[in-house]
Amino acid sequence: MKKKNILLLLLITLFSFSLFACQTTPEEEDNVSQERVVYQTLVRAEEISGLTGFNNKIINKDGSLGLPTEYEGVKFEYSSRNKDIISDDGVVTQPMTWWLQSRNQQGEVVEEFSGLNKNWPIVIDVKMTYENQVRKAKLLIIVVPHPDAVAPDYLG
Repeated sequence: MKKKNILLLLLITLFSFSLFACQTTPEEEDNVSQERVVYQTLVRAEEISGLTGFNNKIINKDGSLGLPTEYEGVKFEYSSRNKDIISDDGVVTQPMTWWLQSRNQQGEVVEEFSGLNKNWPIVIDVKMTYENQVRKAKLLIIVVPHPDAVAPDYLG
């Protein structure tokens, strides 16, 4: 009977120590709380700054997109995947060629589908920074070619 009591007491003691060891200090709780605030600020900046409104937007003229550069202390940096059409600063230059000419399966131009796939899909990588935390996003912006644009040779 004594062995069972000693074993039970030992198990309770070990369990108590493990619970005590898992407790966080006030400093650790403050750090976690601060990280949560920073993360929420980054998410809020992405949503409220107007950044998400640029996703899938169709642009049909040259000029600045007016991408946000800062919102409530959050800094935005952009990296365009096609700098000839949209610069890292968000300046659009309409292309003088189409993205892809509309053709049927035999490679013949199909007039009834003219205008199909002419627009250029441009991906812009977004980096948002706030208090040494980073949040990344992507924008897909559709750029209409210049009205005088010509179709490239079919390569398919």
